[in-house]
Amino acid sequence: MKASDLSIGLIVYSYNDPRHVVVPENSPVWECRVTGWRIFSTVKEFDEDEEEVDVFLDNGFSTSRRSLSDVFASLEEAREYGKVEMHRLLEKNLEWRSKLEEALGALIDQKSGQ
Repeated sequence: MKASDLSIGLIVYSYNDPRHVVVPENSPVWECRVTGWRIFSTVKEFDEDEEEVDVFLDNGFSTSRRSLSDVFASLEEAREYGKVEMHRLLEKNLEWRSKLEEALGALIDQKSGQ
């Protein structure tokens, strides 16, 4: 989705939390209405490929601001992104756990060697 696709009142879907993506009742994907947006660029000359867009959303319970990259045109797109993000975070957590176990093992070995 691009900023040019946005309009006030447009229904979009916003992905929020990867930990509950597989539980339908706790779906992290909420139907939202666009209430506004802000476009800015990280480069001096405005380039659509370099633009960043913050989208202001209202899901009927609360309002929020999300990056346009976290806003989707359909529920299916948002769910797919949620699954990918959940797996990415799981892999990252497993990597950190492995490093922590390695470090603890090295400390135990060092302590045993004294």
